[in-house]
Amino acid sequence: MMGWFTSQWRSALFNFRYITWPKWCKRQIKLDIYLALNDPYSYLLVQLLPALEQCFDVKLSLHLISENLPSDTYAANAWHRWAWQDCQALAVEYHLPPMTEKPSLRSVVTGQQLWQLQPKTLTNAIALFHQTWRNDFTCHYPHSTPVINSLITNQMDMISRGFYLPASIYCMGEWYWGLDRLALLSERLTTLLVNKPAQTAHFFANTPADFLIKQGEEPSPSPVALLNNSTPQPMIIYLSLRSPYSYLGLVKAQTLAKKYQLPLLIKPVLPLVMRGAKLSKNKLKYIYLDARRQCQLLSVPFARFVDPLGKGIENCYQLLPYVAQQNAQIRFFEVMFQAVNVQGINLADQRNMLKLCRSIDLDYHAAVQYATEHSWHAMVEQNQQELTALGFWGVPCFQYQQTAVWGQDRLYRIEQAIIEQQKLQ
Repeated sequence: MMGWFTSQWRSALFNFRYITWPKWCKRQIKLDIYLALNDPYSYLLVQLLPALEQCFDVKLSLHLISENLPSDTYAANAWHRWAWQDCQALAVEYHLPPMTEKPSLRSVVTGQQLWQLQPKTLTNAIALFHQTWRNDFTCHYPHSTPVINSLITNQMDMISRGFYLPASIYCMGEWYWGLDRLALLSERLTTLLVNKPAQTAHFFANTPADFLIKQGEEPSPSPVALLNNSTPQPMIIYLSLRSPYSYLGLVKAQTLAKKYQLPLLIKPVLPLVMRGAKLSKNKLKYIYLDARRQCQLLSVPFARFVDPLGKGIENCYQLLPYVAQQNAQIRFFEVMFQAVNVQGINLADQRNMLKLCRSIDLDYHAAVQYATEHSWHAMVEQNQQELTALGFWGVPCFQYQQTAVWGQDRLYRIEQAIIEQQKLQ
């Protein structure tokens, strides 16, 4: 399945279906936007859509759904807590009105009823989101079957197209979730030459471009770091070998650590599926394709993916106590991530593990023997408990002193914390 997603045949078919054919027919590019009234990311996204409409000759089609799918939400309470905190920060960073309170259930239900009664214009949608999130209704409506059916229909339409979250945009066969991917969408629309005259869309890109570099280049140490002679506090990354975002996050974290002369600690955890989560094909597909295009953007190699789930994870993680004892965690995970995401090596085969360990001068047999007396399960479980205590559930997560974030898109907040701390020293 992953091979098909990245094949030239699929790319050619998509280009013909979504670009060549519409151009022949002189069709306007359509953006299908799926929103949920009780989703904070949707509330932020809808406020930025006018800039998209102003800058590009596209048609916006708005669809209201309920919220993220229960089957794709692991540790829902933790996810909702993070989403609220994250969106409060995003509102400030995007210069949007502050988010001070959540909408009540009555307001959400009333807003859903009014959505059905009004024309689906962007102006109406923004006004309705503001009214819902400010709990600003003078009267309230109960649930109604037609509205519920409409929400379900839109949700099923989104699923059939291959996605699972609100605050998402479907454009010419590709999905763009939340504010984080508006810059990518803007870039794609620009390449298709649908800019309106004298208009340019500028979206705050959450990727911390000030420290991210292309592969093969060495980051220059920060002047702040060079002036600081005290013992630096480490930056911590919680990751999973199965997670493509963890692979990208490790590359970014290494760059950040080099720039600010910080030690980097790697704390692996088990993949969500090995902890009981059930992930849909839509979620797995999006994670893979999105991580792949993010890697391409930064010239980070991402050629093939051989799923290490199960035996591959066990073969790798059993070596962790010895790897930690040898202080070789960073190089070890570099090689393992390259094997999974670039070289297409099956880690379930112990012969491959032996070859990979030899490539970094790690004694595979000594590591296996060491594992008989030192439990990798206890190490990974301790990491998971720390991650849970931070309020997170999945990876990658990053921590520097009191600042902790989820997702490689939020590393810029870690950099901000590092700068502030080093200025105090």
